[in-house]
Amino acid sequence: MERHRAAHVAEPAPTVSSEESVRHLVLKQAALAAAVAKPLRTARFAGHDAGAPDTAFDRCGAVCKEYAKKELGTARTRRTPPCWRWPDRWESRLEDVFAGRPYDMLDAALADAVAAFPAVNARPFRDMIEGMRMDLARSRYATFDDLYLYCYRVAGLGTPGPTSGRCTPVRSRSASPTSARRGRIYLPQDELAMAGISEADIFAGRVTDEWRSFMQGQIARARAYFRQAEQGAAELNQESRWPVWASLLLYRQILDEIEANDYDNFTKRAYVPKAKKLAALPKAYFKSLRPPPSQRHS
Repeated sequence: MERHRAAHVAEPAPTVSSEESVRHLVLKQAALAAAVAKPLRTARFAGHDAGAPDTAFDRCGAVCKEYAKKELGTARTRRTPPCWRWPDRWESRLEDVFAGRPYDMLDAALADAVAAFPAVNARPFRDMIEGMRMDLARSRYATFDDLYLYCYRVAGLGTPGPTSGRCTPVRSRSASPTSARRGRIYLPQDELAMAGISEADIFAGRVTDEWRSFMQGQIARARAYFRQAEQGAAELNQESRWPVWASLLLYRQILDEIEANDYDNFTKRAYVPKAKKLAALPKAYFKSLRPPPSQRHS
């Protein structure tokens, strides 16, 4: 009887890590995008004339030109802060965009893209909004998997894993004075405990041997993610490759600066000097000229 009853007990669902879940989402989106041969321009959002989308895209271009100082395509991210305290309102506007009811000219461009490409999924946009909620509600992350999810949501912008690399927990934000003053720690709590590092050590800015050893491990993992990011950057279209390669090379150099500062994230800002930034741009440009590996091997 007990054996018969046990046979009907459901097995626990396998645990899927944040990284695996995000990678699955990205690959699914990439497959959908590849299946679309051309935009379906017959579907326009309701209540606007045929020329409205062109005006909307022109406006978005002007915003990008004005605000995108570090890399192309960040205008919508830089536009987020005025609304970050109201994620529910932001989410409502997103739902309206996907329903063809844009709130303003900038939303209109996304609404037109959704109408033109029905395969576009709202999930990455919702994830970014969830990142805002995490910033409002959380100041600690128990494991690296928790932190990975946060990084994807606030900086992955729908292109994490092999195509990103912008947000790695080891970057200067992790234990910066600004984060400490706000009571936030962007490092895995379990790994800090294993290294023998307390919150008091972090808030006091103690650069100990334990801290240096801990940071060496974090940097090694971050560099592994940057190597993955190179594979994704190489597969982007021609127009996108140069700014993404430039960002990848520049952000990766922050790790070098942390090492040069003797792992002192607390009192020394890890930044890439202007000369090194300028030197990286031609290198990024020539990398962007190479065709994607998938095309070279076909």
